[in-house]
Amino acid sequence: MDLAIESGDPDRLVHGLSFTAYVDLERGDWAESAALSDAALRVPGVHPLIGVYERFQRARVHAVNGEPCEAQRLLVMADKTADSAAAEGAPDAGYWYTPGFFGLQRARVLRTLGRVDRSRDEVEAAVDALPVEHRRSEWAAKWRRAAEGEADVPH
Repeated sequence: MDLAIESGDPDRLVHGLSFTAYVDLERGDWAESAALSDAALRVPGVHPLIGVYERFQRARVHAVNGEPCEAQRLLVMADKTADSAAAEGAPDAGYWYTPGFFGLQRARVLRTLGRVDRSRDEVEAAVDALPVEHRRSEWAAKWRRAAEGEADVPH
């Protein structure tokens, strides 16, 4: 994050904040994750598709923290932002920001909110929407298993 600040690259700064927020969420430090997610959302000049992901991540933080109304509000905002940014090319540091990837993030939030059937439907559609090279990638393996009914939707 220090290098991103020094270089003045908002996309890289948000990636640093976002990754740290993700790790904190996985470790159960919801307050720190929320603070970092909020900081990422305040960075000006970020590529619109990176902003879409950040809204999905913040929705997930709300869902994990037992704030379903806020999670739903951020899901709606993420979807609207995704629609308005659909014509954008991928950012330099984020080839994976595609409609399919965003569908996986939506599914993750829905699963956390307890909407298991809906989240499974979202995963099936999202995996189908992934570009072929993404669908075959190692990071997509858990999603493929969930789409095939072999595993739970990750949350």
